[in-house]
Amino acid sequence: MKNAEIDSIRAEENGLKAANFLTQVGNYFKGALHNEKIGTEINLTFDFDLDDKSMWESVRIAVDLGLLVPHITTADGDDNMPVMSGRFHFSGSICPQFFLPPRRGGVLKLSTILRRISSSSIRNVDSSGSNQLEMFNE
Repeated sequence: MKNAEIDSIRAEENGLKAANFLTQVGNYFKGALHNEKIGTEINLTFDFDLDDKSMWESVRIAVDLGLLVPHITTADGDDNMPVMSGRFHFSGSICPQFFLPPRRGGVLKLSTILRRISSSSIRNVDSSGSNQLEMFNE
């Protein structure tokens, strides 16, 4: 299923990394929602708990384009975007791509999500085409 919102992020500087990040996390939430036993709370939000500036740049780009929504409350004292921290959920515009309900849901640490992804069959998709087999030998 093609999604114009995630495809549009690829045109941004570092956009390919951000698109791959969103796809990876979205596929994780999709798999957890549709393939695991459902409990009283559905985890659809992640807590950024890493010291990875490259990963943070992916989150920042996605927030700037309205694909991720930061959890900012007036109790925080301001309405500024957090830096290298915070909670985020997918915007309603990309939830359908992953068959997710458009809501915040429960929270998982991003490090936990990435660890589970690395030990499962959910992998980063390389859309550069460099690993694609040729159909015809020319």
